[in-house]
Amino acid sequence: MATSINESVNWRQTAVSPDYKVGSTRVDTFVQGQRNTKGEQVAAALESAAGTVGGLARSMKVEQVREQTKEEKQQEALDRLRADNQSASQRELASQWLEDTDISTYATPEDALDQYSEDTPTYGEALNTLTTDVGKIRFGTEFGDVWNQKFYEKKKSQKDFETAETLNENFMTELNRDGQTDQAMPVDDPRFTNLVKSLETKASELGYETPQSQYELLASVAEQQYREGKDARLFDYLQGNVKGRTAIGGTDFQNTLATKKESIRKLHLSQDNEMRLAKERELKENKVKLAQKTSSILNGDEEGDLLELADEYMEMGVPNALQTVKAMQDAYDDLDDVNLDSTQYSEIWQGFLNVNTPMEQVSYLNNLVEKDSISKPLLAQLYSRIGNNNDKAMFDNSLAWQSIKSGVSALSKDKDSGFALAEYTYLDGVAKQLWIEQVTSPDWQDKPMQERMAVANTILSTLNQLKGQDNNEYRIDALPDAQKIFNKLSNPDLEEPREGETPAEATERLIKLKEQQEQL
Repeated sequence: MATSINESVNWRQTAVSPDYKVGSTRVDTFVQGQRNTKGEQVAAALESAAGTVGGLARSMKVEQVREQTKEEKQQEALDRLRADNQSASQRELASQWLEDTDISTYATPEDALDQYSEDTPTYGEALNTLTTDVGKIRFGTEFGDVWNQKFYEKKKSQKDFETAETLNENFMTELNRDGQTDQAMPVDDPRFTNLVKSLETKASELGYETPQSQYELLASVAEQQYREGKDARLFDYLQGNVKGRTAIGGTDFQNTLATKKESIRKLHLSQDNEMRLAKERELKENKVKLAQKTSSILNGDEEGDLLELADEYMEMGVPNALQTVKAMQDAYDDLDDVNLDSTQYSEIWQGFLNVNTPMEQVSYLNNLVEKDSISKPLLAQLYSRIGNNNDKAMFDNSLAWQSIKSGVSALSKDKDSGFALAEYTYLDGVAKQLWIEQVTSPDWQDKPMQERMAVANTILSTLNQLKGQDNNEYRIDALPDAQKIFNKLSNPDLEEPREGETPAEATERLIKLKEQQEQL
C-alpha cells in the first residue's frame, strides 16, 4: 500500500499517452497465373476478394480500439469523481490530524504523511478505490496541495508560538528586573515602550525582518500574556490605547487584535464564572454534609464532637458552621417523641422527595423539626438520604410500584359497590411504608426486576392478610402487624420474634442460623 503521495502517483511528472493507436496489417494478395483471359479473370477475382477481407479486418480493428477507448474514458471520468469525493473527505481528516498533532519532529510533508496514513486507515482505502492514472493524479493534486499548505502553516504556527513563548518569558523577566512585579509598570511608562522596542529588535534577529511580521509576533506575545496572566498591557500598546501612541499594523491587523482580545476576555469571564459556580456548589455540598454528620452524631449513629466538627467545616469555608451545629442540637434536644402512623410517615417521605435540591431538603427537615411533626428516627434516616438521586424514582412508574398501587386500590374497594371504603385508607400508608423500607435497603439497587416484582407481590399479600385480620375501622397501628406478616412471607422459615426482639433482629438471627447450617 502506498504511504505517500509520491508513491501513490507522481502527478507532476506523469507523461500523457495518446488515447489510442490504430494498428494496420499489410495483406499480400500476389497470385502467379497464365496470361490468358480466364487466368487473368481468376487472378483479378482473388485480388479483389483479398482486398475486401483486408479492408474488413482493418475496419473491425479500428472499431474495437474505439470501443476500448470509450470504456477507458468512462472509467477515467468515474475515477475523477471518486478522486474528488475521496480527496474532500481526506482533506477534512488531514486538517484535523495536523491541528491535533505535534509535527515538530517531521522535517517534510512526506514524513508527516507516512504517520498520517498509519493513523488513518481510510487514506490507504481511498487510494485503493482509484484504478486509473487520471484518478490518482486528480487525488494527488487535490489532496497533496492542501496537505503541503497545511503542513507548512502548522510548522510556522508552531515556530511562532515557541518564539512568542520565549519572547514573553524574556519580556516578563526584563519587566521585573528593577523590582517591578507583574503588572506594576504602567503601559504608558517609557520603560515599557523601550521593552517593546527591544522585542522588535530580537524578533528581527530571529528572522522576522518586516515590520508586519514583527507586529504579528508581538500580537502572539500579547495573546499569551493576556490568556495566561490576564495582562493586557501589550494588547493596549499595540492597539494604540496609550497616550501619545497610535494603532499599528493596519486595519486588518487591528481587527484581528480586537477579535483575539475579546475572545480571551470572554474566556476569562467564563472561567471566572465557572470558578464562582464551583465554589458555590462546594459550599452547598459542605453545608449538606455538615447537617448530615451533625444529625448522625445527635442520633448516636456515629461518634464525634460537634464543636470539632464545626471547626472542621469552618476551615472548609462554611462560614456559619458553628451556628448550624448549635441550632440543630437545640432543635433535636427540644424535639418531642412523635409517634407517626404509616400515612404520616409516607407523606413526610414524599414531601422530602418532592423538593429539588439538597439544601431545600435540609430546609424541609428543619421546618418539620420546628413544628415537632417528625420523629427522631425518621429525621435521622432522611438526613442520611439527602441528595440521594435513586430515591427520587421511589414512586415512579416502575412496574413493581404500579402493581402495588393497583393492588391497594382494589383492596380498598367494597366488593359489591366498587367504591373505596374509608376504613381501608390506611392500607395505602402501610403499603408505602413497607415499600420505602425495601427501596432504601442497601441491596435494593442490585435487585433485578424479578426480585422487585416479588417484593411488590409480597407487600400485596401482606395487605390482604392484614385486611383479613382487621376488625377495627381507621387503624393507625397497623404497621407492626404488617411488618410481621411481610417478614414471615419473605422468609417462610422465620421464627416468631422472641421476647424483647424486633422482627429485624429475628430476621438477622435466622440468617446467622442458616449460615451456620450451610457451614456444617
